[in-house]
Amino acid sequence: MQRYLRFPEVSKRTARSRTSIWRDVRANRFPAPRKIGPNAVAWLEEEIEAWCASRPIVSYHSEETVPLKCNQK
Repeated sequence: MQRYLRFPEVSKRTARSRTSIWRDVRANRFPAPRKIGPNAVAWLEEEIEAWCASRPIVSYHSEETVPLKCNQK
């Protein structure tokens, strides 16, 4: 079953601001939301999870990269 996330949850899970999210949506660097009502949008949870998994974190102390872990519920 698909679960939709509203903006506050997306922002919390990704630790990104409203401006950063919308800038990256427009640049096709972040999943686009779905229209769920006349004045409401939401993101598919699985797309946000996939985006988080695709983001590498580079440690300043080594060359090792690890995937970004998004905040959970």
